[in-house]
Amino acid sequence: MKKLLTLALSLIITLSVAQTTATAQTAKEVRKETRALKVKDKELDKKLKANSLKEARKAAKKLTKEGFSVQPGALPLDKQIEQSWKYAFETDAEGIRVYILASQNAVGGTYSAAKTQALALARNELAGQIASEIAELIKTEIMNEAITEDEVATIVNTVSASKQKISQKLGRIIQVVEVSRKNKKTTEINLTVAYNTKSAIKIVKEEILQDLENVAGELADELDEIL
Repeated sequence: MKKLLTLALSLIITLSVAQTTATAQTAKEVRKETRALKVKDKELDKKLKANSLKEARKAAKKLTKEGFSVQPGALPLDKQIEQSWKYAFETDAEGIRVYILASQNAVGGTYSAAKTQALALARNELAGQIASEIAELIKTEIMNEAITEDEVATIVNTVSASKQKISQKLGRIIQVVEVSRKNKKTTEINLTVAYNTKSAIKIVKEEILQDLENVAGELADELDEIL
């Protein structure tokens, strides 16, 4: 009996040591793989940055040949273009775009007039995109909810009809790219701006919940929960 107990204890110790060693080896392998992945990520990030800068320089060179230039004191054109791509592709943990971008071109008798018009057009484009983004988000979120197609249409149509309100309520617009060129009697401006998606959702909630309340009160509650 004593010999059997000793043998069993010895076996348990052996298995425990083996398991500990295996666990240690596994942890070591995980750390090794993690380091390797980090190195690959850094290399990939470096390549992407190099490629994006290369493409940005090409785009900047093309615009420069067409006679466009940046304002004194502004970032170089290639840097502005590269920055616009970062804004365009940045997403949050849920895969939602962090920023919504809009690009517009305008011509005016003076630089100031052209820029004012370009900004107004960009704001309207942003508002349209925001309404579309929110409408798609709503359709996706309530797809599995106990809600009819007509009710979905009511919510989406209310959001889409709020474009003008959204445009008027837009707060700080981030100016990403601005280039201009002088023609014979006018100035032409190309403008790219960005707006934070979360801020846009907040505006939509504030502006259209009341409208939806007037159309169908229970749907306003649905929208409030989704956004």
